[in-house]
Amino acid sequence: MTLPHRLEPNPYRPPLVAGEKETLAALLDYHRAIVVHKLEGVREEDARRPMVPSGTSLLGIVQHLTNVELSWFVVMFAGLDADVRADSWAIPDDETIESVRARYEGACDRSRAVTDGAALDDVAVHGWRGGKPTFRWVLGHMLEETARHCGHLDILREQLDGTTGD
Repeated sequence: MTLPHRLEPNPYRPPLVAGEKETLAALLDYHRAIVVHKLEGVREEDARRPMVPSGTSLLGIVQHLTNVELSWFVVMFAGLDADVRADSWAIPDDETIESVRARYEGACDRSRAVTDGAALDDVAVHGWRGGKPTFRWVLGHMLEETARHCGHLDILREQLDGTTGD
């Protein structure tokens, strides 16, 4: 039997055997890498072009993910200040693919730095919806959030130029 396509080796794929924290963090990093990869080879005007009736664009999704990284890990969990933008979906005219990507990667680096020593049962500094989530919950939520938006990026990129896959 021949498969319709072959999966190429991917250095970002998480290990199949690891502890709970390492597995969740590796899965999140895998999806973070996909977010960055989806911007590769895209023209500036195409990256900011709304591709669906809601106005969603490739850069809008990445900027939104930047804000949620900072909001959940840095502000809520660690209780630190961060440059969280009021409208995370709008891309100012002076932003470029490179600047949005760099801000996203910087937010991911900062998230890793403030949570590196956290235990899964550690509780966030700030609450949400009447309670303070554990690091396990925040990590799981951000994995879900990032993976969901990777799916959106997949669809937008395929509509844009036919590129598929992670």
